[in-house]
Amino acid sequence: GMETVSDASLYDAMGEVYIFANFVSGVFYPQALYQESADLQYAAAAKESALLQEFFHTGGSEVLLCGISFGRTDNASIVRYVKQIKAMAGDFPVGVAIPLAVARADGSWTLLESLAKECDFLAIDLTETASVGGAEQILTDARYYIQQYDMRVLLSEKQEDLILAAYTYPDVQIITYYAPALPPVQDQPIQ
Repeated sequence: GMETVSDASLYDAMGEVYIFANFVSGVFYPQALYQESADLQYAAAAKESALLQEFFHTGGSEVLLCGISFGRTDNASIVRYVKQIKAMAGDFPVGVAIPLAVARADGSWTLLESLAKECDFLAIDLTETASVGGAEQILTDARYYIQQYDMRVLLSEKQEDLILAAYTYPDVQIITYYAPALPPVQDQPIQ
């Protein structure tokens, strides 16, 4: 779930979360990829890594990087960023959410293979996916990527039919996201 706290510390908020769950996946929208230069990107990634380390040290189990603008940012910058965050995170698990449309794009296998080498897990992001065929068709479309890259499935809490359908697939890990699925919009990505 999502915890929003104004006057409490992150440590106190995580304590409240652990009343209900013993494993907490943090969903994080990185901003470093939108910086104008590689130096600014590195500095922003260091700041983001510090935020992630604070999350881990207060009890977070893993973090999933979401909302990466794959279509507006070159693959080399994305892989470099993920590698940097993973190196700064140390032993804590870091994953990347990849929208189904990105996974299905021509030539996506190079990006998927590169990200699979750099992070601990990948997730197929189905939070914005719709299909005329419904939940079963969406999962059928995503099944190859789930199996080929041992991906988890990222869903919104509002996708009840898809959540129920995903539970019928054996050995599929589901991350249910209890927050708006829209990432912050930035002016300029790194090219």
